[in-house]
Amino acid sequence: MYLDRMAEEINETLQEAGQLTIAGLSKTFGFPADFVLANVEARMGSVIYGKLDSLNRDILFTDSFVARQTSRIRGVFSAVTRPTPVMSLIIEYGFQEKLFFSVIQDLITSSRLAGSIQGHHDKAVFVPEIYAKTQMTWIQSFFTQNGYLEYDTLSRLGIAEPKQFCQRRFGSGEDILLLSTCCIGRTVVDHVEVSIDDAMASESWIDIMPLLPSPCTRDDLGSFAQQVITSRRQSSSLHVFCDGRIIVSEQLIQKCLKLFDKLMAEKAQKEVSRTRVKAEDQAQGKAAAALLSETSDKPLSKKEQRKQKVQSGGSTAGQQGRGTGREKKVQKSKDKRRGKDEDDDDVKTTSSKQREHVEFLSVEEIIDVLQPNLSECPDELFQDLAEYLFKPLARSYHEVVHSVFRAESHDGKGAVQKKRHMEYEERINGLYTNTRLFHKGIDLFTGEAHQLLTRHLLRTVCAEIVNVCVASVAESNMLACADPAELTTETRAQVLVQLPAGVKSPVVKLHNSLNSQTIDEFFDRLIVVCEQDVCQFMLKKVDKKRERQVVFSHRQSLMEQLKREEEAAMALHLTTVILFMQQTHCMIHAPGRCVPHIITFLADKLPPEQYKVLSDYQSLVLQQLMVSRQSDGEKQEEDEEGAKPSDNDMAAAVVSNLDALKNLVFASKKSLQESVG
Repeated sequence: MYLDRMAEEINETLQEAGQLTIAGLSKTFGFPADFVLANVEARMGSVIYGKLDSLNRDILFTDSFVARQTSRIRGVFSAVTRPTPVMSLIIEYGFQEKLFFSVIQDLITSSRLAGSIQGHHDKAVFVPEIYAKTQMTWIQSFFTQNGYLEYDTLSRLGIAEPKQFCQRRFGSGEDILLLSTCCIGRTVVDHVEVSIDDAMASESWIDIMPLLPSPCTRDDLGSFAQQVITSRRQSSSLHVFCDGRIIVSEQLIQKCLKLFDKLMAEKAQKEVSRTRVKAEDQAQGKAAAALLSETSDKPLSKKEQRKQKVQSGGSTAGQQGRGTGREKKVQKSKDKRRGKDEDDDDVKTTSSKQREHVEFLSVEEIIDVLQPNLSECPDELFQDLAEYLFKPLARSYHEVVHSVFRAESHDGKGAVQKKRHMEYEERINGLYTNTRLFHKGIDLFTGEAHQLLTRHLLRTVCAEIVNVCVASVAESNMLACADPAELTTETRAQVLVQLPAGVKSPVVKLHNSLNSQTIDEFFDRLIVVCEQDVCQFMLKKVDKKRERQVVFSHRQSLMEQLKREEEAAMALHLTTVILFMQQTHCMIHAPGRCVPHIITFLADKLPPEQYKVLSDYQSLVLQQLMVSRQSDGEKQEEDEEGAKPSDNDMAAAVVSNLDALKNLVFASKKSLQESVG
């Protein structure tokens, strides 16, 4: 048969050459490649003694040819001791490329070759296992001794993705820090943190650049400083300057601010005196001009009339009474507008002008003050430090100027009134701080609870703020007013009616904001009343440190009250509020009707056993209140034996569980202190 003879001829040729291609056989015999391949596969092992390549079935090999190629490949690659491109070896030793990759993969899989192929085909590189072990040993040794690895060094060692390699090899998070040029180990980080702690203890600064590896760039310094400081508990007490190179303690910043106290007071006194003299000169000039215009008997020349017209803003024709009806109408409107402006000027005192933009010192002048006192600091730190201190110093100077002006402007009113005004201002700032912090706690609630808490805050603490503002404005305008603690809604409204028109409107709007649905409107009205010199109060912003102190003091006060409390409902109220503060670090000002809402809020934040104690005690208190109300409503006659046994049992249960309720607060405080200790 012809196909059998063709198969015998293919086998003879294959045994002589060792390899054949299906495409060559197709050309030789004049059949399609698929037809030839099908016939070869059908007679493989019976007539044709060879095998097809598993990756490319266009190639036909003999077993002896594959064995020779395998032996040569194994011998060549066994002698390789460094990463070598595969294509260079294929070309140099004449390996069959299409057979090569399947053979070497089988050798590596069967562990006949110790190494690995990285990359694909033209870019494939053979990395011997001995080289990889030596490479890993060197990398580990260098990292252990020096505490860092540079990405460029890893690239020269043949590692394609150095950053990802470091992350896989050494871990991430607290173990290493991955920067843009290198990765840094924990030993270097610990060394820098110890140096930072020493700088904080000595209330100084530290340059971390000499402590970091030499490959670190400016970008690395900033990234390193940010990551290290963020992970520290006392990160707020550290400040980073000079692109992350220098870290300064908060104590040193405060020392720098104190260097300007004396200069600030002296300059504020001079600024107030200069402003006062200027205002007096202007007032005297206007009075002298008015006196001359009234006492002068000589008629004014046209030039003088024009000059007076420009200065006074009036109309010469209108002053002489010879103007037309239109001129008189315009003059009347001008007089009305000018009268209104004069009233506004009476309301706006010189202190508002003083509070506009009073510059304390420029950045260069701040540097001149710092340099003699910080002689060891580098020059670049002075520039950054001065720019950082510029705004705090400007704010402090603004407050000092306002205080000096207010003190001098109140000298004629007596020391008692000045002291009372300062007491009002201090009281306002205390209440304002508490209101801000209470508002922060209210924002954690939604729906009905949020509305109830907001309404309660407006009608209690916010109403007290309004009482202080009304009392202060009344005293400033010499109106009779009760003590702020005694003012009610009715008496406050009576005082508001008597206020002058210049200050009445903003105070009335503040009073009306107590009936609003949000506290933000109240804050806006309060700022207007304080900043427009209605009350002349300087509202102080609450920083994080002051906020923590206020929250801590408030919690301690409630805990002292809870220690002495024996009434069940009030003890439950205090315990619930304190637990809320412990869980959220936010203050809350809540009426008794909101206690169930707060307990519901704490359901998923307290341990189950603590929440059960709180919930059970709430049920006891509610049952006691219901029994008490029923007995009051029915008005039963007193029994000679006293209260009912059930009432006595309930009262006993409330008293017996009171200590367990209080322990929810004091036990957690004790455990917290032990954990901190």
